Amino acid sequence: MTAAQLLRSARETSGLTQAELSRRARTSQPDISTLERGSRVPTADTLERLLGVLGHVVVAIPSIGPDAAATAERIRTALTRGSDDGALRALIDYSDALARETGTNRIALCLARPARSGHPVWDAALAGLVEWRLGQEQFPKPQWIDDADRFLPEVTELIRIPHAPAIERTDVAREFLRRNVLVERGTFASV
Repeated sequence: MTAAQLLRSARETSGLTQAELSRRARTSQPDISTLERGSRVPTADTLERLLGVLGHVVVAIPSIGPDAAATAERIRTALTRGSDDGALRALIDYSDALARETGTNRIALCLARPARSGHPVWDAALAGLVEWRLGQEQFPKPQWIDDADRFLPEVTELIRIPHAPAIERTDVAREFLRRNVLVERGTFASV
């Protein structure tokens, strides 16, 4: 996760606007915006100070893969480029990382609230994947997965392959079904 992603995720999780964070941190809103866009990389001290204002701390854990926020950014970037395959690859890579991680490391890769991708089906799929992977070990789940906009009003296939048979609901994990996202369980069986 980049410093920009970390700062934006922490700010959004705290429910603050950039203006409110800048006021509390005694800096300017344009400075916060510049950091969140990644146009400027903050020093470790600056990042730690801003996160502290938001009630967050910097913690380093050994990890073998991306977290939810970095995955959401990869999905958004791929979809912006018109690549459903790239977005799916990001989701599969994240699933693989979660499957390989154990204990608190698996939980840690799910904690940061990911930014929205701009594509509700992908946001719902990311939440479903986190719930499914954490549920395999009966780990606690982060609150962001239950945000109302991470549930779709209608059943939607994550990726529709022309001329392919319809996805059977029995092939979809319940964590995806409850979000109305159809994606076969086998999609995430690469580990």
